[in-house]
Amino acid sequence: MRSYETDYYGWAEDTARAICNGEWSAINRAALADEVDDLKKRIESQIESRLRVLLTHLLKIRYQPGKQTRSWDLTILEQRHRIARILRDNPSVRPVLAQILADAYGDARIRAAKETDIALDVFPEENPFTDQEIWGE
Repeated sequence: MRSYETDYYGWAEDTARAICNGEWSAINRAALADEVDDLKKRIESQIESRLRVLLTHLLKIRYQPGKQTRSWDLTILEQRHRIARILRDNPSVRPVLAQILADAYGDARIRAAKETDIALDVFPEENPFTDQEIWGE
């Protein structure tokens, strides 16, 4: 079995083969556990990234309503749909969704300030949007 530390790709190949063949003793369990935990983090990161885009556009619409475009509206709709699919396929992430949303809002606030040239302190430090405004329900 190739080394997790020095040949990740080879290790992944070998580990997949060992799992398929039931060669459990050949598997580096700690490394495999780390990778499975990273899968969870990647799902959270996908949601956070999409929420960051969504919230940035909601802030831009709220603070620059005269500049709202069809493109912004479609971006919001697309992000809602993509987040909904991730949540549909990973329902166990829902308990941590509030924290992911809070983290994404902090970044969205900075991004909105940068994209609008509006001072950062104009945007609320806490997420001002209702669930209905975020999810479009």
